[in-house]
Amino acid sequence: VIAFLRLWLTRPTFMIKQGFSFGTPVKAAAYSVRPTSSGGLMVESFIVENGLSKSGKVSEDGKIHDPYRVDYLRDHFREILKAVNTDRVPLIGYTMWAPIDLISLSSREAEKRYGFVFVDLDNSGNGTYQRKKKDSFFWMKKVIASNGNDLE
Repeated sequence: VIAFLRLWLTRPTFMIKQGFSFGTPVKAAAYSVRPTSSGGLMVESFIVENGLSKSGKVSEDGKIHDPYRVDYLRDHFREILKAVNTDRVPLIGYTMWAPIDLISLSSREAEKRYGFVFVDLDNSGNGTYQRKKKDSFFWMKKVIASNGNDLE
């Protein structure tokens, strides 16, 4: 059995600081999840669709600066590492909501930016559809290259 946890919360500290303890239900989005199996054995977990939507624009320097996304991911990764290394949560995977900006299915908006790759598109469908790497792209590339050891 694998528990798929959707982390749609604004802060990653839900696991540690919001009263998370093994064997108690955790609210993640609209789902109630029990992170342990019967008999006290922990269930392998896979975090899916974790992300942050924010408007984003190309700056005058031609880049997309999104320090809020880096902070969001860094905070989540630190808490995930604590859960795995300290609390021994058997995490087998993690995925972001989307690595590239996409149209929000719930609101039909393109200005809600989810990924670390910017897509030139507005809410009316206008734009060049060109893709541009955000600052968070380069940060994530560094995190991956360091196997999660460099979160700065």
